[in-house]
Amino acid sequence: MKKFTGSLSFKLVFTTSSILVILLIIQTLLTTSKLRGDMIESLSTNAYNLSELIKNSTRYSMILNSKEHVNEIFKNLENKDGIISIKLYDKEGFVRFAGDKKYIKESVEIESGICSPCHSTDQRPLEKLSVLDRRRIVTEGNDKYMLMLNPIENEKDCSTSGCHTDQHNAKILGILEVKMSLNNIDEIVDSNVETVIRNSLIGTILIAVVTGLFVSFLVVRPIKKITKGIGQIAGGNLNYRIQLSSNDEFGEMAAQFNEMSMKLDSAYKEIKEWNDTLNSKIEEKTDELKKCICRHNSG
Repeated sequence: MKKFTGSLSFKLVFTTSSILVILLIIQTLLTTSKLRGDMIESLSTNAYNLSELIKNSTRYSMILNSKEHVNEIFKNLENKDGIISIKLYDKEGFVRFAGDKKYIKESVEIESGICSPCHSTDQRPLEKLSVLDRRRIVTEGNDKYMLMLNPIENEKDCSTSGCHTDQHNAKILGILEVKMSLNNIDEIVDSNVETVIRNSLIGTILIAVVTGLFVSFLVVRPIKKITKGIGQIAGGNLNYRIQLSSNDEFGEMAAQFNEMSMKLDSAYKEIKEWNDTLNSKIEEKTDELKKCICRHNSG
């Protein structure tokens, strides 16, 4: 196992796979974050348009002070297209209209909760807000919701209809709150994350396998052949030649190795031949010397 984890193929495959996994994780996080943001922004726009539609649909009933009719419209719209609740707050923070009557007469703090976008300071309340500033993301338990706030502006008909005669100078009469679920967005994003992770894992495994085969055939095998050749030369087999016909760097290395081993073999043969000749001449001179000594002793 240690030999395998220390091999070149394992190191290359492990390094490549690790880099791919890290890049895929970063891409998944960025993509899902962008997807979630885009979907929430789209839902915010739809919620604002819906709140405008509700305002226009109930305007006549409000002028007639037909509370039951307004509440009935709110009730009919609730639980459709992700709408959880619809409420209308007056300037004091009390719920005056709601699809569910249990919310009637409930109140919120003016400088907190849904009123905070306009009443967050001691200064004069803001009268204009962008669509994104009008929304609030809240979490209740495991569920997420978006509150879209749309001010009910005072118009001439409002102050002359008998309902807001004492508020003819007021610019804002109340706030319409549309509460929508974000669970569907989370489910879509989570589903996309699961799909991306699953496809990424499959892609990483395929890339790792292809990389492993590529490294094994094009890198590891040539290296093993060259390593074997070096071992043969080290063992004295100067006639060994590496059989590698590739046209890449390994092929060039094998060709140079074969040329080197051929020169070593030639040099070795020359040295051996010279050594044999030297030994032969030494023996010849030794015999001549012995004969001279023998003749000298005999004389």
